[in-house]
Amino acid sequence: MAAAPTGDLSLIPQDGVTKADTVAHDDRVRKWLAVLVILQFVIVVGTIAGVLAYADTMTKQPISNGVLSVLIMVVQAEIGFVTLCISYYFGSSSGSQGKQVALEKMAASR
Repeated sequence: MAAAPTGDLSLIPQDGVTKADTVAHDDRVRKWLAVLVILQFVIVVGTIAGVLAYADTMTKQPISNGVLSVLIMVVQAEIGFVTLCISYYFGSSSGSQGKQVALEKMAASR
């Protein structure tokens, strides 16, 4: 029975693709995902801030507590999502990748 895939793309045999190419592609993808997550956060939170700022002038009524609670909950979820993505990008993922490259250099120098 074959081993279960672990998510390491370097184990997939491909003609003309080196491990360095795979690592560079993986890093590019993570950078773009980080940019998209931050952009999405700015758009959602900016929209909510705009709604809160102009709701009184548009409707001539104060925002109800239920609507305000939902908006606060969405902002809290956005903060959690962005924090999770950024900690993955700068934390475990890039640290593991750097450690793997260092270990391979040490093994190659022996």
